[in-house]
Amino acid sequence: MKKKFKIVGINNEKYESINPNIISSIVETCKDAFGDTMPQEEVLRHLYPTNRLYLALNKKNKVVGFSTLILGDDYIEMSGVAVRKDMQGSGLYSALSLARINHGIDRGKNNVKFNTQNPF
Repeated sequence: MKKKFKIVGINNEKYESINPNIISSIVETCKDAFGDTMPQEEVLRHLYPTNRLYLALNKKNKVVGFSTLILGDDYIEMSGVAVRKDMQGSGLYSALSLARINHGIDRGKNNVKFNTQNPF
């Protein structure tokens, strides 16, 4: 089965240069995944204190999911993730998780922390 998405990693020093349309797409992805209860300010409050952002893009380069990563002294924290409802079950969550874990392994991090939240 051919993947319907690609994963792109962005380091936090480049967050300021992210196109505003991408930020809007991230917010819309959260709303699609969690319902319309998460305002943009809350999404951004979870995005900006992280070290790395992963965008999942479909064949039309539309954001269909994203995840964030915090690098600690000897760990990575998988701090946020959202996948559009129409992409759930496609392996996208697994691909986003693996990208974050591999990033940590490549940097000698030995532990993984998960930060989950439910907006309901």
